Amino acid sequence: MSNLELLTTSEVARSLGITRQAVLARVASGSLVPTMKLPTSTGAYLFSVDDVADAAACA
Repeated sequence: MSNLELLTTSEVARSLGITRQAVLARVASGSLVPTMKLPTSTGAYLFSVDDVADAAACA
């Protein structure tokens, strides 16, 4: 069983060197897909470390 490490939108923004708004724009366009969306009132996105690394490599 693997241990999936997840990042918040702010952590993704920091690791990619972009703003939170830019991360959300990538989610809206489909170029960055969150692993899950929390069922809270804010509905925060969580992203896998591997997906973020792939997005960084493609940028």
